[in-house]
Amino acid sequence: MEKSRKKLLKIDKKIIQLLGDRMKISQEIGNYKKQNKIEHKQTKYWKETEIIRNNWATEQNVEQNFIKKLFNAIRRESLRIQKK
Repeated sequence: MEKSRKKLLKIDKKIIQLLGDRMKISQEIGNYKKQNKIEHKQTKYWKETEIIRNNWATEQNVEQNFIKKLFNAIRRESLRIQKK
């Protein structure tokens, strides 16, 4: 069990690193939107990518509702960062 827990921690670290990378890109997008007077919330884009994420979730046997909740939280944080 200890070996499996260590594997989980390694994966968690990678997830957090990827989230950090994602937030940096969100900041870049936020700067672009500010410079070009583009609305921060892009509902059409979000709905399109939600379908893609749901397909990925299905392929990986991950519950779509979980993915939806997870990415809604990520989206809220991305929007918060973009509005800085």
